[in-house]
Amino acid sequence: MQDITNALPNNDGKYILYSINAVSKKLKLGYTKTKELIELGIIESVAVTGRLMVPHCKLEKFINQKHLTLNISDNNLKSYPSDEDEALKIISNLN
Repeated sequence: MQDITNALPNNDGKYILYSINAVSKKLKLGYTKTKELIELGIIESVAVTGRLMVPHCKLEKFINQKHLTLNISDNNLKSYPSDEDEALKIISNLN
């Protein structure tokens, strides 16, 4: 019989699975937004006993793709005001 420790991955994180809640904490996003990204397939996931789980390697892939997208020339990116900027404009108009 093979020792189970030999079958487990070395600390490369290949087989680590994260819940939606854990992913949202790692990405510092809300649970609902994280779930939406997963359900849309933007963050790849697997179903394990009826629960959506995100493999560590897929989470890293998502993070790396986001960095690549942000590093593309600024001409291709659309600018949207942040919620905070919008709130400050509204407050300044009230005064």
